[in-house]
Amino acid sequence: EKTFDAACKKVLSKKAILAYIVKKTIPEFEDYSVREIESLYIENDPEISNVRLANKNPYIHGMNTEDTDMEEGTVRFDLLFYVRLPLEEVLTKVIVNVEAQGKFSPGYPIPKRMVYYMARMISSQHGREFVKSHYEEIKKVYSIWICMDPPLYAANTINRYGMREANVYGKPLYEKKDYDLMEGILICLSQDEEEASGSDLLDFLNTTFRKTMSAK
Repeated sequence: EKTFDAACKKVLSKKAILAYIVKKTIPEFEDYSVREIESLYIENDPEISNVRLANKNPYIHGMNTEDTDMEEGTVRFDLLFYVRLPLEEVLTKVIVNVEAQGKFSPGYPIPKRMVYYMARMISSQHGREFVKSHYEEIKKVYSIWICMDPPLYAANTINRYGMREANVYGKPLYEKKDYDLMEGILICLSQDEEEASGSDLLDFLNTTFRKTMSAK
């Protein structure tokens, strides 16, 4: 099991694969090529990396993948990295977490763990991305979970979980950018080689991970 998890994480850490995932999950990159995202927007800055990287390193090490809080304990992320958003007048980044998930039902609903991870990604920005009460500087976080072997009813599905403003009375008060700070994405693959998903992202990931799954 550990060998399988390590193999999945190794595949996911390839920048080209992460760039394709970013292209298909973060709307700002819809019109950009994988090569552009890989070379220009996924940050590979030694100042934020837990390992000093050569410019041509094809794997992502990214941010420190361990978040330790004295009261809340330690969370170890599979992959955690910055992505610079294009076409912004002011340099704007989002923080992306990608998790390789083997079991669809590990004893709890995956979205609940996803929300916990995103909450930690937000709270850990204090002192690094913003200080004191400058909450306007909080970076949006994405947590993308790729479930390798889901049950048949969940196979070939992509679901998003996020924050929204639900206007109950009167008029909406805030722009989306002011509250849309956490977005979770659950991608469930399929082991049926003959089944076409109809989704470019699912087809790409299914093809990418079938060899890893077959070697499990």
